Amino acid sequence: QSRKRKAVADALKRENQAKEAAIKKQKMADQASKEKKAVDARKREGKAKEAAFKKQKADKDSQIKKATEALKRDNEARKAADRKQNKEIAELKRKIRDTQRQ
Repeated sequence: QSRKRKAVADALKRENQAKEAAIKKQKMADQASKEKKAVDARKREGKAKEAAFKKQKADKDSQIKKATEALKRDNEARKAADRKQNKEIAELKRKIRDTQRQ
């Protein structure tokens, strides 16, 4: 009977050890899962920040490009006005010379 009790006690001990091992294994899995979620969240946050930075840079580049194009158009318009004015001045000078010759 002593052997029987010892066998039952050993069986219970093994069962408890197995349960403790299972609990420990589950805790480790939960911890690993929690850590993975935290890493994933940091990655998502980093990607979101990077995307926002890229968008901001693209917006800034777009604004610079628009401003540059506007300056080019203004310069072209100014050059065209100068050419027109120079033509008018040349025409007036020619008319003055023509009237002086007469």
